[in-house]
Amino acid sequence: MWQLLRNNPLALALAVLFHIGLIAFLIVGVDWRQKPAGRQGDGVVIQARVVDSQREKQAEKAEHVEIEKQRRAEEQRRKREHEAREQARRRAEAEKKRRAIAERQRQKQAMAEKRRMAEAEHKLEAARKHKFEAERKRKLEAKKKRQAEAKRKLEAEKQRRAEAERKRKAEKKRKAEAERKRKLKAERKAEAARRAAEERAMQQALEAEIAGELSARELNRYIGLIQKRITRSWIRPPGSTRGLQCRVTVRLVGNGTIVPGSVRVTRGSGNSAFDRSVVQAVYKADPLPVPDDARLRARFNELELIFDPDKSP
Repeated sequence: MWQLLRNNPLALALAVLFHIGLIAFLIVGVDWRQKPAGRQGDGVVIQARVVDSQREKQAEKAEHVEIEKQRRAEEQRRKREHEAREQARRRAEAEKKRRAIAERQRQKQAMAEKRRMAEAEHKLEAARKHKFEAERKRKLEAKKKRQAEAKRKLEAEKQRRAEAERKRKAEKKRKAEAERKRKLKAERKAEAARRAAEERAMQQALEAEIAGELSARELNRYIGLIQKRITRSWIRPPGSTRGLQCRVTVRLVGNGTIVPGSVRVTRGSGNSAFDRSVVQAVYKADPLPVPDDARLRARFNELELIFDPDKSP
């Protein structure tokens, strides 16, 4: 019982208060000044002691009842406290579980949010990589196109230069060929001219040989005849002095016919009237006498005459 009281201070305090009250009741309710009287008094005292003993027993019983009530009340209180603690523990555990669940839910949400953010970051990074790769490919394609265009232009330029070089070489070859042909033509022409010159030289030599064979008198005779005919056709212009002479050229065809317009003064006399009269006299003398021999007549195709009327035969 004392162990119970030590464990329950409230019950101990109530028990102490109960005993103090009981002692005060006994002190106040008993007259301690009454003197005992004989033997009758002894009986009364015995009777008082019995009553006090019963009261003590009743008080003790009441104390026990009170203590029991206190014990039960304490047990009920402890039970309630235990139940309250148990409820508090269960509430704490439930709160702990709730918090744990909430924490797990929060962690799940955080992880989900983290995964979502990671996925979003991954998608964003993938989009950036895709954009970067697309931009890189675009730039690479643009670079390839520029290089291809530059290569095409370079090839075109090479072809143009090659074509220009081919044309230049062809033109050079053509010019060289034309120059070769020109030189060949010039050489042929020169050769022909040389041959013609040789032929003319041979002809002249032949003519010279023929002329050498002809007597000088025959040639001089025809020249004298021509000069006589011109002199007979000449009319001295008024006011002309003696000692004048001029040189004229004339071309003849066939039997001595003068080619129209072929009479020209090659060296004048200084007197234009005299020179004109000589030209008129030549035309009046047409046709001029020429040899019958064709080879000798060829010497008279173009004549150069010195007209001097004062020395004419």
